[in-house]
Amino acid sequence: MPVIRERVERRPLTDEKRDALRRGLSAELGSAPATGEGPVLFEIPIDGTEQFDVIAVWGDWDGVHANDRAAILLDAYRATGREPSLVMGVTSDEAKDRGLLPWRVRLIDGDLNGFPAERITEVSRKAGGFLVRDGRYEFRVPTERLATEVISVLQQGLPGTQWFASVGLL
Repeated sequence: MPVIRERVERRPLTDEKRDALRRGLSAELGSAPATGEGPVLFEIPIDGTEQFDVIAVWGDWDGVHANDRAAILLDAYRATGREPSLVMGVTSDEAKDRGLLPWRVRLIDGDLNGFPAERITEVSRKAGGFLVRDGRYEFRVPTERLATEVISVLQQGLPGTQWFASVGLL
């Protein structure tokens, strides 16, 4: 089978952009005050070990080469004394396109209009939601176990709502 490679032009990463990405990651990892604007970090344990993989989903990765993303992620984790086995930094669109977040959590019953927008934002961020173009949050995760945890966070934080997890586009 032939190897087909998509050509990607590598743009140099400025020091300012690298520092901003490091600060955002540090905030989410707990070594600085969290802003709520940083990445959603999925730490996926490797069965039977203390090791874990990381998928860091963040709009700020846009335009940053994959090698730079990985180096920044590894540096941020090493600064906490932890080192993942594998790191992957992707935007939410890249994660969906590559099938990295196959589980989707959706509202199936209840009305979000009864909650203040600030509360919805707070709970959605806590549940790992991604802000989408129309101002709503989308919930996608890599594993069924995480989907169950997201449902729990949403139902506790937004009482009277019911959420459902499924695999795929539905």
